[in-house]
Amino acid sequence: MKKASIKTLMFGCVICLVILFSIVIKNNWFHNQTAEQVKASTIESKGDFRLTAENRWNSPNKKNYAELNWQNITNLSNGGYQLYQSENGTNWTNKSLMYGKAIKVLNIYPDIAASNTLKGWMDGLGLKDKDGNNLINVTAVNLTAYNANPTGYLLDSSGNYQYDVVMFGSWDWNNHKDMTEKAVTELQKFIDTGRGVLYGHDTITGNSDGILGRQHIYFNRFASQLGITTFAFGGTGSTKVKINNNGYLMKYPFELADSVTLTVPISHSYGEKIDASEATIWLEYTNISWGSVQLDGNKTTNFYLATKGNVGKIQTGHSNGASTIDERKIIANTLYNLAQVSLDNFAEDHTVKDDQAPKSPEMSIRCGIGGESEKLNIKVNAEDKGKKYYWYVDANKKDNTMLKSDTVSEVITSNTAGYFYEVSDSPTSNLKATVEGYKDEYGRIPEEKYDIYVAPDSEATTYETTTAFTIEEKRKAGRYLHVLAVDRANNISEVSTQELNDLTQLVDYEVERNQDEAKIVDLDVDSSLESKIKSMEVQLPKNSE
Repeated sequence: MKKASIKTLMFGCVICLVILFSIVIKNNWFHNQTAEQVKASTIESKGDFRLTAENRWNSPNKKNYAELNWQNITNLSNGGYQLYQSENGTNWTNKSLMYGKAIKVLNIYPDIAASNTLKGWMDGLGLKDKDGNNLINVTAVNLTAYNANPTGYLLDSSGNYQYDVVMFGSWDWNNHKDMTEKAVTELQKFIDTGRGVLYGHDTITGNSDGILGRQHIYFNRFASQLGITTFAFGGTGSTKVKINNNGYLMKYPFELADSVTLTVPISHSYGEKIDASEATIWLEYTNISWGSVQLDGNKTTNFYLATKGNVGKIQTGHSNGASTIDERKIIANTLYNLAQVSLDNFAEDHTVKDDQAPKSPEMSIRCGIGGESEKLNIKVNAEDKGKKYYWYVDANKKDNTMLKSDTVSEVITSNTAGYFYEVSDSPTSNLKATVEGYKDEYGRIPEEKYDIYVAPDSEATTYETTTAFTIEEKRKAGRYLHVLAVDRANNISEVSTQELNDLTQLVDYEVERNQDEAKIVDLDVDSSLESKIKSMEVQLPKNSE
């Protein structure tokens, strides 16, 4: 190594700095990638009224949601507004508009007083809206009273529906009670507005009543809407149910762990097969202790909870008033997600999810002169990728016309949470599998596990993700640095790898600053440049660090 004078080194250093600066630009070392993500939702097609969707982050719940706002429409009918979401712009699913808002449930219990349990179960969960009111408000009526005057319970004095969801149950054989023709007609009108219905144990069933020798001919009118085929005998049951689909219904208001097994009172399906290609089976029985699993193509008797659109079937009720906390949480989530009609012109869609991993990290490594330093300085950045969703809103008017909003899209991104790294003697790495193993039962990686964590503890979706760190390593052939990124949705990037022997730093210097003046001190040039340059110049911007 040769110490050169400032005068003789000026020209060559300018060249080095220009090269260095070009590398910085090329590798986006200082590029804040989040600036490109700040944009409004895209209008895919114009509709009758305006709709916007914006990517948001819920810090307490550690998840994304979409904030939706649309133009207010006057003279809405009982159908109100309904939200539709798609992941490809072609296949659409009705979604709840009620996240964070209080909902009203009418529980139609099968006469016996001991079956009037839902209100106590829901009140006991302590769920509150933002104003401190009960999130799920239950009103109870017995089935005989409802059958006699269904409109009197479903509608208020102005002819508007009073409830977001109706639930039937819960008792074994539904206490041998069926609906009536009039009750079926009025319930179908309720369903047709997009409002939700949840059927309990032994409501829809193909088996004959064990005491009265009758089938539930009126409840069974709704079987096809759920993708259920009734048959003469057989079913599946247990006290253990496992999550078959860990999507949105399993995550709000209660977040249930991924693929967890839950304990419920003994219950079972009975005389019913559900088509898994039509309905979504959220939970199925495991450790079967009642009956057996019967299959017929896509149809199965093994389901504890299934939904299709705004209707669902749950097996709660066989144990005559018994329930566990696990089961009550499942019921709460189901009721809440079946509430799919709103009169408000705003909503939050919490069913969205960033399921795309960040890009592989870009990194730059600054080493000591001549490889003599025992430390390497690493700068790293990874741009997060997101998932694109589409939405539109229907507005149902009192004149029997329906308006459709703009169809809009928005990319849901959680942004980079942090980085993991390791140094090894191998050009390949198992770092990704190691990091995957850090995930807890909810699929999250605890913050304390990260080597470097960059996400703020805030609602921000855009922030600086470039960071730097130092490792105790020499520049050495056969040694490799492996780095990967993880976003806040816990998607893990591919590993970026660089051999430490590939590092080159020919010029190094320090800047000594005094107020507005700066001068270079300790300017070092690698000995390999001795015969290649005569002079170099270093130019420092006034505000450089």
